[in-house]
Amino acid sequence: MIPVIKCELNLASIPGTTHDPPYKNMFLPGETVRVTCGEKHWILDTQTTVADVTCGINGDWNTDPICQEVTCPRYIQEPHLYRFVNAWAKNKLGDRVQYGCDYNYDPASSDRTATCTRGGWTPKPLCRGRQCENPNIENSRITSSSRETYSNNHRLTYQCLRGNQESVTITCNRGVWEGIKQCPGKNICE
Repeated sequence: MIPVIKCELNLASIPGTTHDPPYKNMFLPGETVRVTCGEKHWILDTQTTVADVTCGINGDWNTDPICQEVTCPRYIQEPHLYRFVNAWAKNKLGDRVQYGCDYNYDPASSDRTATCTRGGWTPKPLCRGRQCENPNIENSRITSSSRETYSNNHRLTYQCLRGNQESVTITCNRGVWEGIKQCPGKNICE
């Protein structure tokens, strides 16, 4: 007698995890089960909570039908942090940790806390500069005074060299230029 190849579904008792069909744990090759993870878990990647997994011809699933808990790195190392942040045991979805920024940089959050989200630690970046660097926008020329650095709330105007050659005014906000519009490159047809 030839043994029948099957895939076994062993879902751990993770709160909120379900599978459909719900009352079956053995599947033949080609059969599919939908796994739905609880709100603080993921399958495939941290943004995905539902996946259809299929039993393969060798008795293995095409994707592990296992939900993982959403976590963020235990140490936050990012440019301009005063020092790295130890988030040991405080790195699960929704957890918050305090941080500080280097001189000439301000925390992006008013309460100086980073929050663990499905996309990692936020806000991004955690520290923002008090000045903006020259924006160096391709295919443009600055029509107001050009400098190496600009302070917060400084406004800068530039003009596109191609296309409708409109003037664009941008504002330095905590180390990031707001309102940038890209200028068109070379014309393909002459």
